[in-house]
Amino acid sequence: VCQLRIVSPGKKRFYSTSSESLQNNSLKENLARVHEDLLKLQSILNAHVVGHADVKEAMILGLLSKEHVYIEGPPGVAKTMLSELVGHSAALNHWFYQLHRDVRLNELIGEAVITK
Repeated sequence: VCQLRIVSPGKKRFYSTSSESLQNNSLKENLARVHEDLLKLQSILNAHVVGHADVKEAMILGLLSKEHVYIEGPPGVAKTMLSELVGHSAALNHWFYQLHRDVRLNELIGEAVITK
């Protein structure tokens, strides 16, 4: 089941591609609503961050595919702002970790103990 939830001021929309929802509404209507909400998300991102069209597109594709998105760049180029905007707009619980040159693997995944 693929799900997409976009939060607009005053209302939430929730879409699912399960067989139940496809029986109630036609696929074309569901896709039209999803497309409309993705355009709203894109306009929110464009209103807050100038440029970075490739990063915005990658974040929307990551949202649709339910995959992680790795954003790298110098300080002050709106990496954190973009991730927070997407997370809040899509009503997601999000987590991000500010990496720096001294980050060790065990800080991200915990201590690994190997035994024979």
